[in-house]
Amino acid sequence: MRKASLWRGVAIRCLIGVAGLFLAHILAPPIFAQNSPNPNGNVAPFDFSDSFYKQNGLNLSLLASSSSGGRVGVDSSGNPCIQTTTRNTSCNIGAFGAPSTLNWVTDSSNTDPTRTSARLLQTTGGFNKDGNLIYYSIFGTVADDTFFDDPDCPTSSDPQFDFRGCGTRANNLANGFRAFIQPKQFKGGQLTFPGPSCNTVDTNTFRAPAPPDIQPTIVTLDCASSSAIAFGPPPGNRRQDNVFDTQPTYFCQNLLGLWILVFTVYTPNAYLQNGQYASAAAQAAISPIALANGTNLDGTAVLERTSEIDSLTRQGFLQQLVMPHVQQKAGAAPRYVV
Repeated sequence: MRKASLWRGVAIRCLIGVAGLFLAHILAPPIFAQNSPNPNGNVAPFDFSDSFYKQNGLNLSLLASSSSGGRVGVDSSGNPCIQTTTRNTSCNIGAFGAPSTLNWVTDSSNTDPTRTSARLLQTTGGFNKDGNLIYYSIFGTVADDTFFDDPDCPTSSDPQFDFRGCGTRANNLANGFRAFIQPKQFKGGQLTFPGPSCNTVDTNTFRAPAPPDIQPTIVTLDCASSSAIAFGPPPGNRRQDNVFDTQPTYFCQNLLGLWILVFTVYTPNAYLQNGQYASAAAQAAISPIALANGTNLDGTAVLERTSEIDSLTRQGFLQQLVMPHVQQKAGAAPRYVV
């Protein structure tokens, strides 16, 4: 996932050829949607090249497949798409608008060898870990852990070009950078909560820099079918904008911009079905956040910071859920985004 940043200092030295967050600050210079006159100085959101994906641990054939959701500008066989004026399902991944919205164009202005000529046209907004506004573009989705590939990592006697173990490193990176999706919980005039089968804690998912004392719940087939909550990232299923666990190591290490999707839902310990606080303890923990951030249409508190999410999770007022390591059904939500 390509994100742009206005960060300065040490982090800026790590931005050459990497994905970055567009952080909006009051005194920051404006961000333009158009490509920079110097395309490699502040590049528009171009897709990564095949070699860059391979060096950084992704299986190209799986990334392009329809089972993963697809890769922008590439068809399900891995061949470059022919640009059209209408949506092509396998070539238009990441579209946030209407189904007919074109989400990419061919742009020959890029000369960065780590990028292709497929440039995304759409961005969407969210919050970084401290509640600042960010914008991002999605290049593709990764269905499960099988998409991280060690056997095809380029190797060389020159350490500079030796990428062995790149798939394992990419998998660990992806599990350390959380993208919090807040699915809608208001159905049929009342709040809904995960079903009783949504309690299988996965102790082998989150990696540093994610908090070591928090592990997610796996969204199994039984969990998905027993819950009125839809586990999917489309904007229409969100009760609020996404929150990204941006860490200082992101720009220097997470070169593909890999994120694990974490579905964050309030538990019955937080709210009753009628939207009232479930207890005095819940009100004491959540009402200051609602006062500071506002509330969603369903009356639940808006969450803008990872500290808020993790604190409420530790107190039992929130639950963090992720998709399984290996997909269990067609059409399930992706586990990761690029």
